[in-house]
Amino acid sequence: GNICVVHDIDETADGRMFLVMEFLEGEPLNKKIERGPLPIDEALSIALHVSQGLAKAHEHGIIHRDIKPGNIIVTNDGVAKVVDFGLAKLSGRSVLTRTGTSLGTLAYMSPEQARGEPADRRSDIWALGVVLYEMIVGTLPFTGEYENVVVYEIENVDPPPVTSLRTGVPMELERVITKAMAKSPDERYQHIDEMLVDLKRLAKHSETVPGTTALQ
Repeated sequence: GNICVVHDIDETADGRMFLVMEFLEGEPLNKKIERGPLPIDEALSIALHVSQGLAKAHEHGIIHRDIKPGNIIVTNDGVAKVVDFGLAKLSGRSVLTRTGTSLGTLAYMSPEQARGEPADRRSDIWALGVVLYEMIVGTLPFTGEYENVVVYEIENVDPPPVTSLRTGVPMELERVITKAMAKSPDERYQHIDEMLVDLKRLAKHSETVPGTTALQ
């Protein structure tokens, strides 16, 4: 599957909770992005894998709440796996609060999370839209230097469309990202499966169109 397997959850003698997780050989997605935008077919493949992992989780009523490149490992054979599943739930908090969250995490928060409202599956869809945006152009859509600026941008500002920042990006891919990152949860994909269908169609198309695999 596309979820890092948790083998065990236990507590140390002094009451600290720990997880025993599958060992993954690979690289966190944020390290890949640091080297620059990804080839479009690779970005689509990673987004597909993450969508499949989320679909499985959402099916079981689990919301990740912290989808970001640092929580996605791309294994040596090119499979993307989501890690840190349910850590927010495990620590006894059902909602991640903004207090103490790093700017890095804040950058992927949906408008409703940024307002301190509970996250649902559409918050994970938003975060995946942000990750896809970042994979395609190499920069975040919301880049304020301070927490309150980032929150303002997330709630009010439409980022530059990906097609304006990189040549050779299919309009359909821009449409998928824009829909995933609609400010209102009701205007987003309502289920990750719907986004998955669009991503699959795009991935199929990018295999048949020469030149979409590299930066033009």
